[in-house]
Amino acid sequence: MLLERSQELRLLRTAIAEARSGSGRIVIIEGPAGIGKTALLAQARGAASEAGLQVLSARGNELEREFAFGVARQLFEVLVARAEPARQEQLLAGAAGFMRPLLGLDRRRDDRVDERAEGTARPAPDIGFTLSHALYWLTANLAEGEPLMLAIDDAQFADRSSLQCLVYLAARCQELPVLLALTIRNDESTAADELLHALRGTAGATIISPAPLSQEGVAALVRDRLSDQAAVEFCDACGRATGGNPFLLGELLADLVARELPASAVTPELVAQVSPESVRRVVLGRLDRLGAETGALAQAVAVLEHASVREAAELARMDQEAAVAGADQLLSAGILTAEPLTFVHPLLRLAVYEQIPPARRADDHRRAALSVAASGGSPLAVGSHLLRASPSGDQEVVELLMNAASAAHAGGDPDAAIALLRRALAEPPDRPFRGAVLGQLGQMEALAHDPACVEHLSEALAVTEHPATRVAVATALGEVLVWGGGRSLEAYEMLTNVLAASGPELDPRLRATLETLRMATASVDVRLVSKVAEQRQELRALADAAGPFGRGLKIFDACFSAQTEGVEVRWWDRLEEGLDGGRFVAQQTGGSPVVIYAALVLVLSDEVDRAEALLADIRADARARGSIISHLVDLAWGAFLRLRRGELATAAEDAREALELARRIDANWVEIWMVACLCDALREQDELEAASRLIESVPLEDALGTAATLHALLARGRLRAALGDREGAIRDLELAGGNVIVNNPSFLPWRSTLATIVASTDSGRARELAELGLARARELGQNRGIGVALRAHARVVGGDEGLEQLRESVELLRNSPARLELAHSLVELGGALRRAGRRTAAREPLREGLALAQRCGARLLAEAAGQELIVSGARPRRDQLAGPDALTPSERRVAELAAAGMQNREIAQALFVTTKTVGTHLAHIYQKLGLSGQQARERLGERLQPDGSLVGT
Repeated sequence: MLLERSQELRLLRTAIAEARSGSGRIVIIEGPAGIGKTALLAQARGAASEAGLQVLSARGNELEREFAFGVARQLFEVLVARAEPARQEQLLAGAAGFMRPLLGLDRRRDDRVDERAEGTARPAPDIGFTLSHALYWLTANLAEGEPLMLAIDDAQFADRSSLQCLVYLAARCQELPVLLALTIRNDESTAADELLHALRGTAGATIISPAPLSQEGVAALVRDRLSDQAAVEFCDACGRATGGNPFLLGELLADLVARELPASAVTPELVAQVSPESVRRVVLGRLDRLGAETGALAQAVAVLEHASVREAAELARMDQEAAVAGADQLLSAGILTAEPLTFVHPLLRLAVYEQIPPARRADDHRRAALSVAASGGSPLAVGSHLLRASPSGDQEVVELLMNAASAAHAGGDPDAAIALLRRALAEPPDRPFRGAVLGQLGQMEALAHDPACVEHLSEALAVTEHPATRVAVATALGEVLVWGGGRSLEAYEMLTNVLAASGPELDPRLRATLETLRMATASVDVRLVSKVAEQRQELRALADAAGPFGRGLKIFDACFSAQTEGVEVRWWDRLEEGLDGGRFVAQQTGGSPVVIYAALVLVLSDEVDRAEALLADIRADARARGSIISHLVDLAWGAFLRLRRGELATAAEDAREALELARRIDANWVEIWMVACLCDALREQDELEAASRLIESVPLEDALGTAATLHALLARGRLRAALGDREGAIRDLELAGGNVIVNNPSFLPWRSTLATIVASTDSGRARELAELGLARARELGQNRGIGVALRAHARVVGGDEGLEQLRESVELLRNSPARLELAHSLVELGGALRRAGRRTAAREPLREGLALAQRCGARLLAEAAGQELIVSGARPRRDQLAGPDALTPSERRVAELAAAGMQNREIAQALFVTTKTVGTHLAHIYQKLGLSGQQARERLGERLQPDGSLVGT
């Protein structure tokens, strides 16, 4: 029975009961070392087991905090590995299957990927999130049969990857019959403090902070362990010496018992010499009394943290018989526990560990690492020891550290990989290894957004000779310079130099890889874009010669044609060659820069069907890998597609969701894109103040030179014009025009927009802008671009010429997916007819424009159309959204998947939400579509659209 812990135990029993009833909880027991956190957790485990919960336990420790997902493995590895095959398949069903490689099981092959990918599919860069997502669903699968308790002791020593998983799980465990219970030392600062803080801040978390023992509690423990006749003064002295800390008090009493002092010698004065810091002296004194060999064995266990008798004996250089005897002594003394040997408390281990001379301790870690490696142990276990060993120029150590770094990367922990590779660099490696270490380090630093990556990748490039390795390093460096730092000139020069130095004998597959990045770099910089046109024919031949490795180059070439050459060039054939029926996405992931580029170009080219097909491949990739980045790409470009089709409510919600997600996972590249998209959608919905707050929060002038910023400047210029800030609007549009990389009015109609703003004060400039925009739009032949440019030109020239251009604009836009632009041209045509005195003729385009504006959710335009109708003598109708149009974007995504036959759990896994969220969405969907009863789900598909086809997402 624990002393003075009734309140804490009551809170734990309440949490157990709630988890058992299906309402999950997170409980954190925190306090200083020795306060009794572990004892409380042990009581909670026992109570949970008695209440019918299955209990899984793990413990963080200092040596293994570099192990990616070490605590997660402790929780689940043995249970899943020992499960019967049928049970194992059940536990790893759905998204939980991504845990297979982490748990040492063969990855279940994904037929879609295997059939379409050539070679090994590249791991998603967001594997850490994937595994967090998988751990949540493994927990859900486990808890489906019976309630579950996950108990993690010493969470302050847990690895970052496992803590990230626990943060993800904690935010969602209320919807599962799961109790997540952790102990945290609050006097131990670690590099993962922000994750521990996030766990403490989880909504509904119960925080238990055990207090020191009272005078009465101290006296009860003293009399139980030492003498029931202990005087009050003696008990008080014990309490003062230990601060009422149960562990320190226990160690003090154990020491007094072990020293077998006569009762007369155990005085308050003796106890007063003891303090919390003196536990080291107390423990070492007990060890000294056990003998030198036993002390050496304890030191070996302190280095290893947990070990078999054989492993500890090998490190301590003892024979097996002596080691067994020493282990028995340490167990009897209450210093170690068995199977494996480990210290009963971290403070005991720390006391012994710090007693080892530093040089010997470092050498012990080196020998331990080599022993673990020789016995086939985990590369991360080897690496953790080597991080504590002194550099010695041993190339075997360099290789072991590189292997450990690769394991950390595969486990989604680039920070751990960086620490291991920096240690390898300090060994130091010989020249043949140095380039490999630097290259691997630079790539890991790039994943972690560490600025040091540029220096390390540049040095790696200088010392690396192997062609394939040079290409890999140059590619990583180029991507960092361009996408991470906006240093396109530097990247282009570097890539050009690497290609020149490689000579004509460079394998076409490697050359194609570099040329793809070099041309993409040139295409995003106005100073370099002309370089692309100069080499198009040569690059097309290279793409064909490179086979599958030339697919990215074909995709880039097609996308550049789409932007610069218009519809007369059948660029999409080249694009489809590159995408190769989905094989490129399956191999390179939906988060590949080339895939992201291709999807955006399809969206901005109004190639709706092709864009939807590519987004479907990206969506499938997100589900196949559990990739949040692929999910974000699908969400972000889907939002832009909806905006350009005039589906404003859907676009706004998707953009908000993508913006929130991008900020949560630090996907900075998408933030400005989504700000631009959401700002345009809000403006059209007449939410001008909200749009202004959003766009003004982003310092666009600091991010010039990117396509995203150009679109954001256009959005801000339009918004400022709507708010009456004419000068601000002009500045934004001129800034956008001055930084345009590719002149395509369908993508970025800055001239047409600026022309309509300056028309009232500078008709000459307005006409020039409008004519230039229209001429370029006709040259490219894209209906949206021509229709928008015609509308702007008509407003500038007016009269009969303007009316004819507005009619042409309407007809062209009818043959495009740009419904909102069509609505604008219809309302503009109706207004022009009304101002020309042709009120009756004005009503038909105004009514159609109003209906279309209402359907798009364009309240600002609908209000203008309604006013024009009233002036024309007609009465506007007010349409109400109903049926599928009343569904929110999130509801539409759920409805599509449900109609396709997916169950709620499968939908939740695919959309990275919880099962409860899916159920809530379905209830709203059925209500809005007028469905009820057992057949509601079966009838969902036919109600989404009149023809029974599914609503796109």
